[in-house]
Amino acid sequence: MVGYMKQYDPAVERARQILADVDDIRTVDVDVLHPTGYSQLEFAHVLGASDVPADRIAELRAEDDRLRLSALGDVEDPLWRLYSGTLLSSVAHDLSILRFLTGPPATVELADVWRRAPAHQVHVTGRDTPALGVQPPSVRVAGRLGDEARYLLNWHYLHDYPAYRETVRVVWGAGSLELQFPSPYLLHAPTVLTLHRPSGDDAERLEFRSIAEAFERQLEAFADMAWNGTPPRTGFAGAADDLRVCQEIVRRHLAATGVPAGGELSERASA
Repeated sequence: MVGYMKQYDPAVERARQILADVDDIRTVDVDVLHPTGYSQLEFAHVLGASDVPADRIAELRAEDDRLRLSALGDVEDPLWRLYSGTLLSSVAHDLSILRFLTGPPATVELADVWRRAPAHQVHVTGRDTPALGVQPPSVRVAGRLGDEARYLLNWHYLHDYPAYRETVRVVWGAGSLELQFPSPYLLHAPTVLTLHRPSGDDAERLEFRSIAEAFERQLEAFADMAWNGTPPRTGFAGAADDLRVCQEIVRRHLAATGVPAGGELSERASA
C-alpha cells in the first residue's frame, strides 16, 4: 500500500462518484502553491531531529546515491532532487489524485522546469533542502489522458507565500468540479468540493466538505488490508504508473535541455 492519503479524502471520493457517469472530460487542471515546510509546520512547533547516528546517516546517503545512479545515471544533484524530491515526494500526490479520478496520464507532451529567486526573498528553503534542493523549481507538465482529455499540472515552490494551496479542476460538457485542498498538516481541515452543473435551463452550484481526516481514513484502510486482505487504492501497479510518469517528465526535461539520460531513463528512451 502506497501512502497517498488524498485518495481517502471524502471530497476526492465524492468527486470520483460524480465523474463515474461523465464520458466527455475535456481537461483536468492542477495547481499547487507549495510554501516552505517551516511555514506549514510552524503552528505545531516541530523541532528538527539531531540524534540520528552519523554512521546511519552515511548509510542512508550511500543508498540515496545508489538509487540515483540506478534511476537517472550520474546526474547532478539538482536534477536528482527534482526527481526524488519535487516529483516523487510531492507531485506524485497530484498524480495519485489524477489517476484515482480519471486514470493515469497516457502521455507527457510538455515538461518545463525552471527556477527564479527574487532579489528580496525573505525566507530560505531550510529543512526542505535535503529533499528539494537549495532552490526548488517550478514545474509545468501537460499531456493526454486515456482518451481525448488533456491535463495540465503546475507546481510552484514559493518561499515567501505562507499558505499551502492545491486546486484540482475538472471540466466536461455539462459542468465542472473543483477541489480545494488545505495544508495536509492541518488535521481535520476540510477539502472543499464545488460542483457546477445544469438544473433545467438554469445553473446550480453545490458545495461539499467533510472534517473526516484523510490520514486517519488511510490508516483504517491499511488495517483493513492487513487484517482482511482488502486491496489498497494504490498498490504496486499504481506506484509503477506514477514512477513511469515522473521518469517521463524528467526524460522530457532532459531532452529539451540537451542533457543525455542515464540509468532507467536511458532504457526508457531506447524503448
